[in-house]
Amino acid sequence: MKKPIAINPEKNNNLIFPEELSSHILTHAYLYLQPNGWFNDTPCDEDGTTPWYTFPAIKFLKDIIKREWTVFEYGSGYSTLFFKNSVQKLVSVEHSEEWYNYIKTECPDLNIELAPQNTEIHPEASNCYNNFIQNFKQIRTHNFDHDLMHGLINDEFAGYASKIYISPAKHFDLVVIDGMARALCAVMTVESHRLKDDGIIILDNSDRWQYNPIQEYLIQHGFGRIDFYGSGWNNHAGWCTSFYSKSFPINNNNVLRKETASYINT
Repeated sequence: MKKPIAINPEKNNNLIFPEELSSHILTHAYLYLQPNGWFNDTPCDEDGTTPWYTFPAIKFLKDIIKREWTVFEYGSGYSTLFFKNSVQKLVSVEHSEEWYNYIKTECPDLNIELAPQNTEIHPEASNCYNNFIQNFKQIRTHNFDHDLMHGLINDEFAGYASKIYISPAKHFDLVVIDGMARALCAVMTVESHRLKDDGIIILDNSDRWQYNPIQEYLIQHGFGRIDFYGSGWNNHAGWCTSFYSKSFPINNNNVLRKETASYINT
């Protein structure tokens, strides 16, 4: 029997694989990770810049996206550059002035709304926000930086989430939720009726159990969910990017994600 090779032995002495499988891992890296851009400096594949989603989600998005689409995006980034070249109209909202300035420097013609913490809420969104605060289950920790990074802070980003109200009803084919206040953004996307009846919502990092209230809300409001688990750029562990639409004839038998032991780093 050949000697097994340990992976990260200081962290997990039980995770081993036979030495003869090393070539298979290298082949996987060459045939799958490399073409999908895992080794690149930024999220991009052989076609150019991609969103920072899981690789299976990117493949699915490329198959269904249409040039005539109108897209609203919570959280700007590499996906903004992807959608700019893929759809007819794109509106993004960003909370970080530093990142906003960087993206605008890269592409000055991008339509990005800057909405930092405590931006004034859109008047039409007030009732939605008040109902959210009273009725929606919010998950917060005692670690502000963690909650900010994971989009768990809703109250302070009401103005950010309400930016979708600037557009007319049933205007968007796709709404991407990948930034701040993800629960509030999901609710305002639905309650504002800015998404078309057959429109799609993308929620990245949807495997996080802290987003379970979002999962329940969308499913209860008639959205089917397609999950794309897998690896993605600059990440050693896999995660999930999910697509939701009322046009998906799918029954979600496992709506909720499994709760982990700790809030932090999950």
